[in-house]
Order: sequence, then C-alpha cells, then structure tokens
Amino acid sequence: MNVERTDDVVFIHILANRWRDTPTRQALYRAIADQLTARPGMRREDIQVFISNNDKHDWSFGNGVASYVPEADA
Repeated sequence: MNVERTDDVVFIHILANRWRDTPTRQALYRAIADQLTARPGMRREDIQVFISNNDKHDWSFGNGVASYVPEADA
C-alpha cells in the first residue's frame, strides 16, 4: 500500500454493523487520523484502521439472547 510505518504503529479494530456507507467510513478514517496526529502527535502513516462487519443477528447484549432478533424468529 506504499505506507512506511515505524515501531509506533497503532492498529484500530472496529466491530460494527453494515449500516455505514463508504463516504461515512472514509470520514471516520480521516477523523481518527486527524485526532491522533493532533494529540498525541502520531504520524498518519502509523495509524491503521480496519472495520469488521457483522449483521444485527450477530449481537447479544446479554442473557444469551440475540438482541436484535424478534423472539418469534429466534
């Protein structure tokens, strides 16, 4: 990808649903890089962000229940 990293590289892994479009994701990547270069002064090249997508039925917020799946479909 033509990115030269240092030993200060940071990997940011975001687990998220698929409802964000590409322009929104691109804005998120820029905002993260902007914030981390402003404070604490990281190099943009040392910031790698990746999003793992999933669907609503992949989430359980507790009690062993698929939180977004209606009881009739479970």
